[in-house]
Amino acid sequence: MHKILITLLLVCASLSLHAGWISNDQYKIIEDESKRYIKRTVLVELNEIISRVELRDLAQRIKRENVKDYKSTFISYYIKGKRNSGYWATTHYQPKLKVNIIGEELPTKTGKISASEKSPNPEKLTYDYCYAMQASTQCQKAIMVMNTESKIDEKIGANARGKKSPYKDACSEGILKAIEDQKTKDYCKTVIEKYGCNGSVEPRLLQTKRNVCTYN
Repeated sequence: MHKILITLLLVCASLSLHAGWISNDQYKIIEDESKRYIKRTVLVELNEIISRVELRDLAQRIKRENVKDYKSTFISYYIKGKRNSGYWATTHYQPKLKVNIIGEELPTKTGKISASEKSPNPEKLTYDYCYAMQASTQCQKAIMVMNTESKIDEKIGANARGKKSPYKDACSEGILKAIEDQKTKDYCKTVIEKYGCNGSVEPRLLQTKRNVCTYN
């Protein structure tokens, strides 16, 4: 019973950490200023456009990184190389979070994925995605490809994660399996071979600094 409880806690922690997963290599905090406990102002540089879900969860991560409880937290984002074009988006807490995308937004699910392009096995795809997502926190060289979650959601026709997801069990199984496999020899090498840019199972979920790719 004790072992089951620990396992469930690990899964919950992993899901929380990976919400709209963005790795540290994919954004940079340029400015972070505060005025006592009244206001915090943060400027973030993104390598590329991210989904609304990823933006919301990145805002939550940035807010959590500072333990002080400010009355207001203002977070602004621009795309790398396009700072002169102004802010791409803002996520302001006053005190509730408000997400505002000013620039170009990633296409929504509607009309982007045809019926023939949808995954014939959404449970398996969800399992692989969540496995790779967990592995990216265990293997230093394995970096999650940006915008994978929104594209996975499109392919399975629903949210891959979350309490209301029809595939939440498949996601939990993938996370648990990754935690279990971490003990095996050459785990990180195997992960890249399965989910890297030239992966044998579900390619382009993960990338390395030397081998960068985009998930299709």
